[in-house]
Amino acid sequence: MFGTRFERALTHQGLTNSRADLRSLPNLIPSGPNHAYMTTQRDTEDLLTEFAENPGAEHSRLEFKSKEILQTTGQKKKVVRILSAMANQAGGTMIIGVRHQDGGLLYQTFSPDDEPRQELTHIAQQYTSPQLQNFWDISFEECMGHRVLRIDVDQVQQRLIQVDYDGEYQVWIRDEDGMREMTSGEIDQFYQRRAQREEAVPSSLVERTEHLNFTPEPLSSDDNRSNLFERRATIRTNDTHTAVFGFGFFHDYIRKSHTVRLRTQFPGQTGYADIPDVLEAAEEHLGGKIGRQFGYSIRVADIHLIGRASESLYTDLGRLDDIYTRLDDATERGWNYGPVIAGVLPVDYGLLWFELQRETESFTRSNLGLILQDLPFDDSPLKEFYDEIGTSPPVYDHRHGLQFVTFQGSQVEPLQNPTLTPLTEGDLPGPLYITADNPFSNWPETVQSELEDPIPDHLTRGLGAIDRVPFQVSGGYLNEGEDRFALNYLHFTQAQGIHPTLLVDAVCWQR
Repeated sequence: MFGTRFERALTHQGLTNSRADLRSLPNLIPSGPNHAYMTTQRDTEDLLTEFAENPGAEHSRLEFKSKEILQTTGQKKKVVRILSAMANQAGGTMIIGVRHQDGGLLYQTFSPDDEPRQELTHIAQQYTSPQLQNFWDISFEECMGHRVLRIDVDQVQQRLIQVDYDGEYQVWIRDEDGMREMTSGEIDQFYQRRAQREEAVPSSLVERTEHLNFTPEPLSSDDNRSNLFERRATIRTNDTHTAVFGFGFFHDYIRKSHTVRLRTQFPGQTGYADIPDVLEAAEEHLGGKIGRQFGYSIRVADIHLIGRASESLYTDLGRLDDIYTRLDDATERGWNYGPVIAGVLPVDYGLLWFELQRETESFTRSNLGLILQDLPFDDSPLKEFYDEIGTSPPVYDHRHGLQFVTFQGSQVEPLQNPTLTPLTEGDLPGPLYITADNPFSNWPETVQSELEDPIPDHLTRGLGAIDRVPFQVSGGYLNEGEDRFALNYLHFTQAQGIHPTLLVDAVCWQR
């Protein structure tokens, strides 16, 4: 599949023949996430205003395109190639649905029926390696009375993205507002820098991917949750575990047997009301993805309400008393506390997670943690984040051993009892989600028999306790009457706080 010169170049040991003068390229690929001019952190209106005032505003991290770029498969592949080039250099932003005309901006507003996101995702899955959609956040945005498509893409840290271009895998990089193939010397430079980062910490391996092949058993459908929240996703666990479902945060650079963690108490005394301030500080200082990659849950005893995106969480916080009452009515377990609210979001340094539980009107237990991909060379943004929220973490806490597990199972089909399910409150546009019976519920013997080595009990207990899993649907198209879905991947790890908190990232294929 990768029988090109780029495969040989992308194998770090095979780059020793490059004669490029690496000293002449010091700023080509920033060495960390804190490079200047982060377009992904700027408002869409701000970017469009800049484009209106300056037709030459496009640069290596910012691109504007008209809707015509989405007319054909070939043009959509060009979009994927441009975004791959951005990811290989410093990340960036593409806004589709606007162009210059007659000295001003012409908006080509997308209608509610327009849905290019699944098609772009499908192309990224087919033509990029590693898959580009794991690094982007794609959504429609209402701006100045128009509906445009915005795609933010992160800078890659571990592997450069290759694009299948006319049958050959190539590596592209931005060149001002255009793009070009990377030279072998530039590729060598990227992997030398990655090796330097890896040498700064003890040796660590990506842990651990399992390829499975089994048929999930359907669960009992006898449940009293069907009309709790107008089809919002609800799941049931045991009453000791909290489960949170985010998206796109388990890349190779974070799935390591060696991790570094920072943990402190949630700041402030008012508990739940502090959550928006912490998320906004994480977005500002740590590059926190509080859009659709951010996941949260609200739990009472064994019942969870699952959500995505900060907008939806803020709405749910405004009606928390009603949510608590409904969850309390649905559970059959006794519960003498306020709801557990937990969340997880990817940040430039790794993962941020939190949990809060009100025990009395005046006392809320809490945890706030960062799981770092590596010891940071520059931790000043971390300090700025903690300073702003008014707390301080302990020293870096090194963790070894199995921390992250990935199940991949294109032959695990079909998922049982799939239901189309919105994960946001209201009518926020977004990807297609389903909830389906957890294929790993109760950790069946068929799963264990597929594993090369046993998974530690503390991880299997958490994953096996979930009855239903929200999946983001990836690939394929929604046609009336189609309801077959198969496991693409499920990543998970577990954070220990007030309760064991399972952090899950799950995607399925549509057949």
